[in-house]
Amino acid sequence: MVEGEAGDERPVVGEDPAVAQALELYRTLWHEDLATPQSAADSEAQALTLFGGGSVGMYPSGSFSLEELGSTYPDLDFGVTPIPGPDGGSSSFAGGDDIAVTSDSEHPDVAWRFLEWAVEADTQQMMSEVGTVPVHADVTLGPYSDRGPEYAVLGEAMVNGRTIRSVQENALFNASTSPWVTMIAQGVFGESPDSVDDAVSEAQDAMANILSRG
Repeated sequence: MVEGEAGDERPVVGEDPAVAQALELYRTLWHEDLATPQSAADSEAQALTLFGGGSVGMYPSGSFSLEELGSTYPDLDFGVTPIPGPDGGSSSFAGGDDIAVTSDSEHPDVAWRFLEWAVEADTQQMMSEVGTVPVHADVTLGPYSDRGPEYAVLGEAMVNGRTIRSVQENALFNASTSPWVTMIAQGVFGESPDSVDDAVSEAQDAMANILSRG
């Protein structure tokens, strides 16, 4: 979606054909009534409930849903798989959350010691026991994955996942009015046959504009 190092990145949504292919797939699901009617206006607040209740068959989500599904819907028979590619392979997003020590911190040494402690294997093991996917690969592919096949899939997704490296990541992707969110809404739910191409082109220009501001 974005290439280059932080501070020198550029958008590539308009250059990667996989983006348009994915939008065309979701557009087909919508226009052939294979998605729930509320999808166009859904904030995802009801997504887990619909999946857990058996109203929808697929629920793209993160690892955080696994524990909630297990506790809220203990009788639900479901599996976990990475997002598949059009010609094989898979894709996963890993990360996006940041932790930093500010330049004006009064206790930078203590802060750095905490960060070092947070990523140690023992600490990551403790975090994994409450459902958090550990960032320490040995724990991710070891004790965490050993909890069951669903956890093993999530562990592989973490190790092989990619993260947007940009200080503008929120403005580009996560914000409700971001070019990414707008592109999906226009491309999937638009009435024009050219909705996908138009949405991708507009997203490319909007992302370039955001990144030009630094």
